[in-house]
Amino acid sequence: MRFMPLAAALAFILAGTASAQDGMATAGASLEQAMAQAQADAIHPGDEQLTCDAIQAEITTTMTDPSMRAELDEMGATAQAQQERSQQMQAQQRAMVTTGIVGGVISSFVPFAGYAQGALMQQQMRQQQAQGEAGMRETASMMGNMEASMPQMMRGQRLYELAQAQDCAFLAEMQQQAVQ
Repeated sequence: MRFMPLAAALAFILAGTASAQDGMATAGASLEQAMAQAQADAIHPGDEQLTCDAIQAEITTTMTDPSMRAELDEMGATAQAQQERSQQMQAQQRAMVTTGIVGGVISSFVPFAGYAQGALMQQQMRQQQAQGEAGMRETASMMGNMEASMPQMMRGQRLYELAQAQDCAFLAEMQQQAVQ
């Protein structure tokens, strides 16, 4: 009988999570379309004739654009927030397991203690659902931001590939700077 509140909480969580997942699926499909279009648009006539100096200049201009830097900074902040939320959820899950064990022992000695345990677990599950949905909304937002910067990112990728094909010296310098 005490499993009924838990089952109701699970149904509530799954219903809310489904709508958040639908938002993620829509954002993902939109991002895929934007990426395909950006990849096609990244190829410019005359790209193959670009010198290493011209490629480096365009890469620098593309990747240091203030809007691009702002997007990258925002994506980094969102990723950090999601990592912190994940760590919080793991701690809460460990607490739920401990609560379940302690509650199970207590309910075997105290009548109706299982109902209090069920209510506590429902509250913890609602909190986890809210955190999970917030994470999905942030991810969908980040995908939207990526969509806006996709043309620059795909052009940067195209230029990098051109530089690799020409074995441009500045690539080795970039790799050394990245290692340091």
